Amino acid sequence: MTGWKQAARAARLGAICGIGPSLILFGWYYAANHHLPLPWMRIGAISALLGIFTGAALGGCVQRLITTFDRASGVVRLVANPITAGLLGGALASILAGVFTVSVFGAYRGPYVGTIESGAMLIAACASLATVLAVDARRGAGAGSVADLLPAAARVILAAVIVGAATIAIALAVAPALFANGVFWTARYAVMAHGPVMVGCIVGILVGALFGAHLGLSIWLNRRR
Repeated sequence: MTGWKQAARAARLGAICGIGPSLILFGWYYAANHHLPLPWMRIGAISALLGIFTGAALGGCVQRLITTFDRASGVVRLVANPITAGLLGGALASILAGVFTVSVFGAYRGPYVGTIESGAMLIAACASLATVLAVDARRGAGAGSVADLLPAAARVILAAVIVGAATIAIALAVAPALFANGVFWTARYAVMAHGPVMVGCIVGILVGALFGAHLGLSIWLNRRR
């Protein structure tokens, strides 16, 4: 399977993995805030489309960079690997989503993003995509088999623990306000000071790099059977 075909397959899988958690998150937000006069039909449609396109962009970008980095040779191989491909691809794929999310959802009353629920749905979407791509990685190019599902999922969980621990350690050292005030309110204060575009870019890059790193690390671990 060529690099572009692998990227297209990863994009399709990313879209599928993204829509379910997005709709579940919208259902939670509606249940908690349905008494507010908000454009619920618009929010639901945007949630579904955002989940589809962000999942497709993440999967496609990361997989395409992985196949490109796989062709590297010499000393470049020291830095060109699935983990760095995940970091870079995730960051690039999530810039527009970050700007859109901060600008649109950040303006609504009641936190829609930056909550435990939104974090859980992001993790669910990324973990499901990582598991499917990890199964493929255990078989090389092309689709893997169901027999690889459990060992692949175990390594995806290990990758989540590693990336999660590193993220918490870095956040505690660099931005302890995230834990004191919460991501939503920290981002809202930042928007007031710097504007939604700049904050959205930063949020998109950081969150995308985080989940891209998990995706890349999951694939890297599953290549080492």
